[in-house]
Amino acid sequence: MSNVSLNRRDILVGGMSTGLALTTAAEAQAESRATLEDALRQRRSTRAFRADPLDAALLLSLAWAAQGVNRPETGLRTSPSWHGAADTRLHLADAIGVRLYDPVEHAFMDVRKGDIRAVLSPQPFVATAPASIIYTSNVAAMPTDAPRGQKQVFAMVDAAIVAQNVYLFCASRGLGTCLVGGVDSAAVQAALGFDEQSVVTFVQPLGWPA
Repeated sequence: MSNVSLNRRDILVGGMSTGLALTTAAEAQAESRATLEDALRQRRSTRAFRADPLDAALLLSLAWAAQGVNRPETGLRTSPSWHGAADTRLHLADAIGVRLYDPVEHAFMDVRKGDIRAVLSPQPFVATAPASIIYTSNVAAMPTDAPRGQKQVFAMVDAAIVAQNVYLFCASRGLGTCLVGGVDSAAVQAALGFDEQSVVTFVQPLGWPA
């Protein structure tokens, strides 16, 4: 897994320079396009997307809204989690490959090349979105004395909290999204080489509404 090179002039995603200005965590926090009330009014699920690729800087801002560090002095994030486990991991799958968002570095990390969107879900519209978030939980980060079943329940709760942040960000920017529970977990596990400590919870396609 390698860190995607990012600097103030360019953002390098999946090995392709976009020539777009980098959105830092501070800039992402300041880039509000709507009030919270506006975003709540506009929040909805979208299942039809245009094919247009999503701007790399926009995706980085979205990732910060989802679970970025909003208190640098403590490292705490925009989304809470059970026992502060911060177990939810946000992978982004698109035509280029799969990347993992690192909240501390505010950067995407390359995980693998190749398009896996078609195997994410039996729901056909998921594969038509230009990008999809794959939510996984690192259950090893949860309290060690918790039963496995309890960890799996809270893995889904924590991911759903992050997903609501994504919904509100998308509503504020005019993007479409939809949280999907019908995930082909075995296919995702195989494609990304996850071990038993990684629980696949949801996918969330993203794109401009058709």
